[in-house]
This record gives sequence, C-alpha cells and structure tokens, in this order.
Amino acid sequence: MRKNLLLCTLLFIVCASHGYSQSGPLAKSRIPFYYSLIPFHLSKDSLPNMVTIDYQFHAGSCQLRDGKTIRGFFSFAPYAKKFNFFYGNKLKRRNEVYYKVAENSLPDSIYHDKISRLALAGKDSSVYTNVDSTIFIYNDIEDALLRLRSDKPVRFYDDQLIVDELCTRHLTFWKETAHFNVHSVGFGTNTMSGGSTTYTYSRAKAVWEWVDAAAYRQLRSTDEIFYEWQGGIVKIRNWKDVKGIFPIDPYIQDVAEVFHRNRQRDVAFGILFSSAEDKLSLVPFFKKIEIVLANGTTLKGSGFIQPFRDGTFYKTGYVHFHDGKNFSLIRPEEIQTVMYGNNS
Repeated sequence: MRKNLLLCTLLFIVCASHGYSQSGPLAKSRIPFYYSLIPFHLSKDSLPNMVTIDYQFHAGSCQLRDGKTIRGFFSFAPYAKKFNFFYGNKLKRRNEVYYKVAENSLPDSIYHDKISRLALAGKDSSVYTNVDSTIFIYNDIEDALLRLRSDKPVRFYDDQLIVDELCTRHLTFWKETAHFNVHSVGFGTNTMSGGSTTYTYSRAKAVWEWVDAAAYRQLRSTDEIFYEWQGGIVKIRNWKDVKGIFPIDPYIQDVAEVFHRNRQRDVAFGILFSSAEDKLSLVPFFKKIEIVLANGTTLKGSGFIQPFRDGTFYKTGYVHFHDGKNFSLIRPEEIQTVMYGNNS
C-alpha cells in the first residue's frame, strides 16, 4: 500500500477571456478516508497523470433565466488548451453548454449564466435522487452550474458537470509535462535569476484500472459542495456546517475524528455514504476479512486495513469492517489477528 504525495496547488489570479472557467485537470490522489489503490505493475512513466470528462450529448430540457424553455440534446463544452500567462498552456473548460434541436443537427451554444435549470437524461451511480435525470441549477454567487447530488434529507449540490460519462467510460486521458525554465536578468554582479514553469499536454493511453481504483476520490469528489436551505444555497466548508442538517453514519464520524478527515471532499463523501442504500458499492476495494479480537471473538465480513507508520515502518493499524449490515472502525488494540484476503 502506497501513500500518494499530498498535492499542493498555488493559485494565481489572472485576467482570463470571458467564457473560460477553472483549470480542468483532475489530479490523482487519495480516496476520501482511505488510501488510493494504484496498480503496482504499472510504472509511473506509463500512467497518464490527468483525466478529463469527454462530454456527451444528452436528451433534456433547459429553462433559461428569461423564462424561455429549450428542449433537445445538450452537452457541456469540452476541455481545451488555453494560453495562460504564467504556465503557457493550461487545460480549461469553457463556461458554455452546447445544444441541438435534433441528434443529427448542428450544435449551438448557451453561456452558463443564461441558464436557470438544466435537466439531462441519465445520471451517475453516485447521484442519489428520486429521478432518472441529472439536475443542474445556476447559482449567482458562485457564478456556476451546480449539480443536484442528493435530494434528501435536504438538497445537496456539487460543482461537477457530470451526467453518466463515468459510468459509460467517456473520459480523455492526458499526460501533463512540466518544463522548468531558468531566466537571468541584468549584467555582471547585478544579475538576478528566476524561474518559471510551463506545461505541455499530450493525449495518453487509457488506463482504466487506474481510473477504477481512484474513481471516487479523483473523479467523483470536489471541494465545492453546497446545500439548499430556506430558499438559498449554503456553501459547506467543514463538518460543523452540516451538523443537524445531514445525519452522518457513526462509522464516518469515527473515521473523520481518528484520521482528521475534515476537508470539504471528505464531508461530501460522508454525506453521500450516509445517504446511500448500497454503501458497500462506495468502497469497492474492501476485501474478504476475518478478525480475531483481543477478547477472543471472531468477526467475518469484508474490510480494509489502514496501516499506520511507526518510525520508518508501516504496521497494521485500524481496520475498516463491514459485517454484512453495518460498518465500523476497529482500533489496533482491540485486534489479536487479521486474515485479509490471502494474508494474515
């Protein structure tokens, strides 16, 4: 089991032309609450290091802010290379929605801030609503389309522009390469040196095993999460913001406390996990496990061993356990032996 390096992003405020939103890259990192499972037989050099959604057209209807309604086929504008003053080219997603009146007609476009509500046929497996379509609403404060992720006990939103592309495997794989440039300015003893980084992008070979392993952390999670309350949209920043609003599974509360999982994407995972009917589907890396507790009790089910570091060595730590009905977090001091998969 490997830990991924924590990725830090330095954000620069730059002037951009109208129609472009935030950077497109979705970086590989940890699944919320757990360590990512990256295939060991794949060398780092052979892996793509970015994945973006290959947006598809979906039948649906769009309510515009001027009161008009458009029906037809809709798709979010694709990612494209856009010049950036600091980085050369960066992948960007245009703030446009393409639409066609018929499947074989030519597309037109609408800027996202002209839209009030967009309903598209199909939805992702991690969207828990009572309809078969995906609902997006425009929010003035965020200047963004927000996706309805769950509709109970209150409406929960994120900023992911995804319908069913993850389920149908419509993704584009990229290799992002950083180029470090050193610059010198001045003469003699007055010379000053500096550096800059530019990026180039090339299409990469699809590695589906990588995507499947990190899907819920890499592609289905975001820090931009919200809920609807008293006619307004409230942004969620930590667990305190959802206390008394969303019932959180006791297992998730334990994990969040023990492992300090306090980021917005951790909260989002906790909300969805707690409301999911099939919680086990959210942790596909759980394996068959048998645990003998310190008091002699034997537990059988499925689970995941989360190692902890003792100096320079990783040792068996907490065990995430599912007994067929409920989840629990078992402390190291409670455990005598563990049979995990084919290992003990």
